[in-house]
Amino acid sequence: KPITALEHASAVLVFNSDLPSEFTVAVNAIRKGAIHAGTDIIIANPRKVVFKNEAKTDIRLTFNYGADLALINRICKILLEKKIVDEAKIKVAVPNLGDFVRSLSLYTAEYAEKITGLKDDLLIRSAERIGKNGDKFILCGNDVIENAQGEQVLNALLNLATMIHYG
Repeated sequence: KPITALEHASAVLVFNSDLPSEFTVAVNAIRKGAIHAGTDIIIANPRKVVFKNEAKTDIRLTFNYGADLALINRICKILLEKKIVDEAKIKVAVPNLGDFVRSLSLYTAEYAEKITGLKDDLLIRSAERIGKNGDKFILCGNDVIENAQGEQVLNALLNLATMIHYG
């Protein structure tokens, strides 16, 4: 979709990006969406990035360095456990969904909090926002690519995107 579609998004997850310095056009579209469409903004980054906006829902997930996978996988697990997404619909698009669900067993609330440094209620709020109906976007930044686990993080983000798209 074109960048201008961000202006109509229901939710945007900005993962490991200092978006204002990496992609100013996207920032303007997200800000416009927050004002006119009520776009929820979730920023997940171990650094305290500045992103001024008018969103009614502005969730900051400032997680511990190296906890990228735990954060993404915990959100995926919450989406399934809380039935925020429809597992049956996802299974049609993802034949090995059972294997994926089993791979999330490690990501309990306690484990994720220990690794990420984030309370589970904040992750639940984030999952509820990114999992709600509407057009949702996940934007990832240079920090994902430069991460030692970059490929694994990208795959986890793709899993999350698949869940919120089909579910």
